[in-house]
Amino acid sequence: MNALTTREIAMAAWFLLFLGLLLSRRTIRESLFGVAKAFFVPSILGLFGALFLYNAGVILVLQTLGVWDLVLLKDTVLWFSFVGMALGFRAATMAQDARLFSSVLKDCVKIVLVVEFLANTYTLSLGGELLLIPFLALLAMVDTLAHTDPKHSQAARLTTALLAAAGLAVIGFAISKAIADFGTLWSVDSLRRLLLPPGLSILLIPLVYAVALYMSYEQLFTRLRVGLDADGPVERYAKRRIRALCRISLNRTRAFLHENGHALMLIRSREDVDSLFGKTTGS
Repeated sequence: MNALTTREIAMAAWFLLFLGLLLSRRTIRESLFGVAKAFFVPSILGLFGALFLYNAGVILVLQTLGVWDLVLLKDTVLWFSFVGMALGFRAATMAQDARLFSSVLKDCVKIVLVVEFLANTYTLSLGGELLLIPFLALLAMVDTLAHTDPKHSQAARLTTALLAAAGLAVIGFAISKAIADFGTLWSVDSLRRLLLPPGLSILLIPLVYAVALYMSYEQLFTRLRVGLDADGPVERYAKRRIRALCRISLNRTRAFLHENGHALMLIRSREDVDSLFGKTTGS
């Protein structure tokens, strides 16, 4: 269960081949180096470190409770690489999006999780997967391009139909294999593998909330610094008043930024702060 599937091996092989072709060009190597260099900045490294340590703590607790063991290691690494990090960085970049948490919960309860689990459990032979992946990728790209121009509407209908047929074929193959293997498929380990991704996503919500709250405060304080030359008594006083009003409520920080974002940039003195909060509290 913990070994790589033929689909994962094929995807890794194509990824390495594509990466090798990219790195063979000097201009692309320089661009990739610039992207990698941008990743190693304190804010991004700090967020990555927080995500890693938080999830390591969650896994340790789950292991202590007997819910997690090494059988789930591969699934955990894949979830962290493609879902956990994406959720953390989404919270950092979309702190003002009111749909942030509802979208996480919706993704966790979708019935499509079962379909994805079956499709990733029962795969073709390695040769079949090596052919299937580039075919689907090429078809998806052609479909995307076809939908960008109304003149290619007929081609778009064809590519969309082919994508749907290919998806149904993969799902049908997985379901037929699952039915034949029904006795061994729905074991305790399989159930844990199925519930692991949505479970880890739900358990990540407190950290996602904390990151979104931190970034909301940072947006408030950035507006505040616009009108102040340097950190000083006025800025510290304003920050205390903001924290006392908003506390740990993400909704309050969002509302305060929306209603008073411009006013924060005009603050120059304690009197300006008192005036702003007098209006805010209605005193």
